Amino acid sequence: MRTRPTILFYSPDGSPVPALVRQWAAANAFPLLVFSRPDEVESIVLRGHPCLLFVDGNGARNEGVGLVHRLKSDAFTAIVPVTALAADHHPEQVQAWFSAGADDDVAVGTTASASPASAAMTSFRSSSGPNVMLLSLRRR
Repeated sequence: MRTRPTILFYSPDGSPVPALVRQWAAANAFPLLVFSRPDEVESIVLRGHPCLLFVDGNGARNEGVGLVHRLKSDAFTAIVPVTALAADHHPEQVQAWFSAGADDDVAVGTTASASPASAAMTSFRSSSGPNVMLLSLRRR
């Protein structure tokens, strides 16, 4: 049985995986799977594989909120940590993600720098309850 988590990225409009997630997954040798359909994500999660789900908070607003709600409403799949990633911080969207059951909401901007390692650590704060994190990344 697989003991290392698989990173799942869901974006219904086919947006690329953010560099933050790609770099962190590669640095930790975690497999990274990309999906554009919610039923594909649910299929993987229902198989019981250890995984972490990142949802494109820009392109997956309605579909993503629905997916998170379905996963977090089921006792078997509710344990999967879910982080919504968005380009900007919008309080109403943050509320929608948390109401659906998301563990974290990360707004990734472009004005300051933050290391992928620190960003990765913040994405796993799901055990302490919902958190809102504002991360800014600058290309070096």
